[in-house]
Amino acid sequence: MLAAEQRLKDAGYGEKSLFSCDDDNDDSESKNIDDEVRTAPWNTTRAFISAMRGKCQLAVTGSADPTGCGEGFSYVRVPNKTHGEQGNRMPVCSTYFLSLIFTGIISHPH
Repeated sequence: MLAAEQRLKDAGYGEKSLFSCDDDNDDSESKNIDDEVRTAPWNTTRAFISAMRGKCQLAVTGSADPTGCGEGFSYVRVPNKTHGEQGNRMPVCSTYFLSLIFTGIISHPH
């Protein structure tokens, strides 16, 4: 956690921008956040907890994939409600689907 915080500080992000994903209800602001901040451990953890509570969904692929080659999961928060544009949709994964993958019942979709 401290390493990620230091990495963001070294990249020029100030204290306020480190925690800019705090408001879970404001989806319009979360779209404008840089990938570095969005993939910080405290933000991906918050996204996972929100998904477990049914408040949002998690992106299956994307910038927060720790493997970098599509073998892991991108724990970036995706809101449950869809906005008018159909073209910018990201593949999302329900927590039930994630539990099936983690237990080995099904394999990761590539």
